[in-house]
Amino acid sequence: MKKIVLTLVAMALCNTINAQESEVKNSVLDNFHLESKMQSGFRHHGMTPLNANLQLSYEFVKCWSLMATMEGERMLYEDSRSYIRNNSLGGGLAYAWVDGDSQRFDLRFQVLSTIGHGDWKQTTFDIGSTWYGKPKKRALAPVVGYGFRYQKSHTAEVRNWTGFYVSIGLRL
Repeated sequence: MKKIVLTLVAMALCNTINAQESEVKNSVLDNFHLESKMQSGFRHHGMTPLNANLQLSYEFVKCWSLMATMEGERMLYEDSRSYIRNNSLGGGLAYAWVDGDSQRFDLRFQVLSTIGHGDWKQTTFDIGSTWYGKPKKRALAPVVGYGFRYQKSHTAEVRNWTGFYVSIGLRL
């Protein structure tokens, strides 16, 4: 209950701060952002993940954003020199804990689940932090992130993967 109250208070504070600022968005599209990232994790159980993901986010108040993520993953096996693949779809929530004029740090939580006929059926739980630049005009900006990921396997032959990851990409 305390977490819910704290979250509601934080959202109300962000909303109040947003209402008092004089920054005016020109259009609804200014609240949407697209990110393209490459991500890799550290080896665990002899498996190293390599992901490419596309993420659409919508900033509904100054500090909070909703995210929709599409991800393609290759899990590389060290000892057999092979890999398994899957595609995932999911979403999440981001909170800007630092929001400056030229840069921003987000704390992000997201959940993804496999779709289609991939080799590895799994559910991913991801929490991390992301830094990105904020150019004055609508342009590409660098994105760098790190975090912790737990991938719960639903395939009998493949173990769960738990570990840290880093990502790099571009934001529009």
